Amino acid sequence: MNQNDTNRILVGDDDEDVLESISLLLGRYGYEVVACGDAKDALSEFMTGRIDVVLTDIRMPYVSGIELLEKIHAHHAETPVILMTGYCDLNIAIAAIKKRAFDLVIKPYTPDDLIPTVEKAVRYNDLIQMEGNYKVMLEDSVKKKTRELADMLTTVKDMSTEVIHRLTTAAEYRDTETGAHISRMG
Repeated sequence: MNQNDTNRILVGDDDEDVLESISLLLGRYGYEVVACGDAKDALSEFMTGRIDVVLTDIRMPYVSGIELLEKIHAHHAETPVILMTGYCDLNIAIAAIKKRAFDLVIKPYTPDDLIPTVEKAVRYNDLIQMEGNYKVMLEDSVKKKTRELADMLTTVKDMSTEVIHRLTTAAEYRDTETGAHISRMG
């Protein structure tokens, strides 16, 4: 799960009974559900809030689930989108795979079919977020170490300049003293 957050699942289905049953089921498993009756509302919810996984029917009015998948991935390519359909044929499955659907659930589903798929998508999303957080942390660490090295290099250069200045001054003093000593002897 996300750090200190409940995973948010966006569910899109134009069938109110399916939408309600999925919302109740996912709620019982501890997920926060954002329920939408069409793809336009689902896309609007996706764009305005933190959504971890999208679960949507393929056949909906105006905008299909596959079109919703494309729009979601255009905004955030790593968000897992699970497609549901009651009319699965090979062409639908191929289209879903080509559009990078996370999984395809056939209606009618059972909790034993749906919940493991959602859990797998949530774990995938959590790993993607952890990877992103790790990259940010690593980039910050590299920037910090680079600044520290640059500061150390500046210090070494300043110290080298000071040492060269002191050695030059000491050599000039020695040459002056040696020259004065020679002139007194001569």
